[in-house]
Amino acid sequence: MNSRRLPGKPMRLIAGKPMLYHHLSRIRRARLIDQLVLATTFNPVDDPIVDYCRTLDIGVFRGAERNVLDRFARCAAVYDADIVVRVTADCPLIDPVLADAVIAKFLSEGRGHAYTSLDVSQFPRGFDIEVVSISALIAAFRGARLATHKEHVTSFIYGDGRRFPISSYTMEKSTLGCRLCVDEESDFDLVSRILAHFLPENPFFGWRDCLSLLERRPDWASINRHVVQLR
Repeated sequence: MNSRRLPGKPMRLIAGKPMLYHHLSRIRRARLIDQLVLATTFNPVDDPIVDYCRTLDIGVFRGAERNVLDRFARCAAVYDADIVVRVTADCPLIDPVLADAVIAKFLSEGRGHAYTSLDVSQFPRGFDIEVVSISALIAAFRGARLATHKEHVTSFIYGDGRRFPISSYTMEKSTLGCRLCVDEESDFDLVSRILAHFLPENPFFGWRDCLSLLERRPDWASINRHVVQLR
């Protein structure tokens, strides 16, 4: 809730529901995810999203605000996870089918594999997903010293490919060309239009449907073109 660029964004309404609802209702349809948990902070500003998740019967873990790696590692331990699938709540268009594809890629790499992510150089931002083994996450938790590693949960892992076996889910042809995550007001405007277009008639739309829509509506695609992706 304490976003610097768009405060309170998880609970802002889109198509009559909080943005967080759209994110959670979509990712919980992923078939290869066993349990969905919201990992948030102890900051009282996040109380509304904790209360809201409980109405949706979604687990909640509260931890450190600045040390996000610490929060995720402790959450994984509490829920006895073997594999952690990380998605961020600023992606309300996240595609559960694409999420399953990334998870399947991780599983196909075999025992001892540490990390698989969606190749964000090939896909638009807003469908991001990372899959990490619990052993790699614990190693990062124990070994990370830099503030950037503690803020960006998996950077300690994907930054050391010699120590951690990593892979990415990619495509032969790039589909890059727009960003569909929500960091600023213009992002929220674009995502709101996309969700309002598909809902309620087509709640199962996917990432390709979003791109097809924007090809037909280039005026929409230009709404947030000026926004710089920070990471």
